[in-house]
Amino acid sequence: MFFRCLGAACLCMLLSFFSAERGMAARDSDEALLNVMCQDCSPKARNALKRLLAAKGDVVATKGEYMVLDSGIAVNRECLNAFSETLPATVTTALQRGLRCLAATPAETTRMLVSEMASVLGQEHAALPVVLCRTLVSRQMKGMGVRSEERRKSPYIVLSPVMSHEDSEYIQAVVFHEFIHLGGNGHPHGAQRELATPCQECCFEAGLRGAGARDFACRVCTTDYTDKFDPVYIRDLTSWARLTPGSEFIARINRLDGVRRAGGDVRFFVELVREFRDHPFGFELASEVLKSLSLEGDDAATVRAVARKKHGHVTKRFAAFGRSIAKAAILRFELARKGEDPQRVLEAVSDLLERSTLPQKGTVPRLDMPIFYKYYYEFALLRGVLADEVYGLWRARFDAVCGESASCPELYRKRRIFSCQKAGLDYDVAGDVCQ
Repeated sequence: MFFRCLGAACLCMLLSFFSAERGMAARDSDEALLNVMCQDCSPKARNALKRLLAAKGDVVATKGEYMVLDSGIAVNRECLNAFSETLPATVTTALQRGLRCLAATPAETTRMLVSEMASVLGQEHAALPVVLCRTLVSRQMKGMGVRSEERRKSPYIVLSPVMSHEDSEYIQAVVFHEFIHLGGNGHPHGAQRELATPCQECCFEAGLRGAGARDFACRVCTTDYTDKFDPVYIRDLTSWARLTPGSEFIARINRLDGVRRAGGDVRFFVELVREFRDHPFGFELASEVLKSLSLEGDDAATVRAVARKKHGHVTKRFAAFGRSIAKAAILRFELARKGEDPQRVLEAVSDLLERSTLPQKGTVPRLDMPIFYKYYYEFALLRGVLADEVYGLWRARFDAVCGESASCPELYRKRRIFSCQKAGLDYDVAGDVCQ
C-alpha cells in the first residue's frame, strides 16, 4: 500500500494500519485455535472461549460485591484489596496464556483441557465462574479451585493473599492451575492423572526448577498416555517431580492410588512403605501393614525398620489421621483380594474415611506452623486419593435416587463429605461447607 502523507499525520495512519493488520491476524489465529482445539464444544462454550481470547480484563458490569469481566469471569472486590487493581487483568491474561499454550500442542489431552475450559466459561445453567481472595487453611496452599456440585451454582477459585507480594507471572500460574481444577472431574492430585501442576509449570515461568524440568512438565501435560498407570507416564511424572521443588510429593501420592490395581500382591504395600519411608504417613502405614498382612524375609525387615521410626512433636499430631488412611488402603486391598463386591469394598472404605478429621491448627505454636502447614497439605492430599474413588460411589447413588429435587439427606451428606475430602478438606455439616 502506498501512503502519501506528511509528518505526524502519516505516522498516525501507518500505526493505525499496522494495528488493524495485527488485530485481523490475531482474530484469524484465534479462529484457527477454536477450529482445532474446540471441535466438540457447544456453541455457547465456543463463544465463551472466543470472548475470553478477545478480552482485555476490563470490568463490564457490577453485581453487588462482584465485578463482571469481559472475559466471562466474576471477581470479588475483596481481591482488589488483597492484591491490587490489576488483578482482573492478571486473571484474564493467565487464562489466555494458558489456553494458547495448550493449543500449541494439539493432542487428545490438550483438546480435552481446552474443551473443559470452554465448558466452565460457557455453562448452560450456572452463573459465571468466580474468583475470591481469602486466607486458606494452610500457607502451603496458594489457591484452590472448587467445582460446584449444583448445576446452578458457580465454580470458584480462591487466591490466597499470601501471594500478594509475588510477581504477576507467579499469580498467573496459580490462576491457570486452579482453573484446570474447575473442569472435567476436577483433576484431583494423586487420584487422577496429574495435569494442573505440570501444565502450570509448562505454560508459565514461575517457581524454582532444575534444568530440563520444563520439558518434562510439558511432556506430562500434553502426552496422550494410556492411563495414569502407564509406565511411561510414571517415568515422566517422576522425572518432572524430582526436578521441581515442592512437587516431589505429587509423584509419591500417585503410588497410593495403585491400590486399585494391586490385586493380591502384598508387595505393593512393601513398595509403598519404601516410597514413604521418610514421611510420617509411612510410619503409620508400616505399622498397619505389619498388623494386617503376612510378610517374610527382606520384605518384613524393610517394613519393620520404617515402623520403628518415631514422629516429631509436630508430625505426631497427624498420627491418628495417617493411621486412618493406612487402614482404609489396606482394607480396600484385602476386601478386593477376597473378591468382595466392588460397591461393598467402597462402602467399607468410606466408613473409615468418614471418621477421619484433619488436626486443628488452633493449638499449634506459631513457630511450628510452617511444618504443620506442610504436613496438613500432604496428608489432606493422601486422603483425597482414596476419597476420590469413594466419592464416585456416593455421587452415582445420589444422582440415581435423588436427582435435583428429591430430598435424600443421608445420600446428600455422604456425597458432600467425600466431595470435600477429595478436594483436601473436611466437611462442616452445620454450615454445609467444605473447610
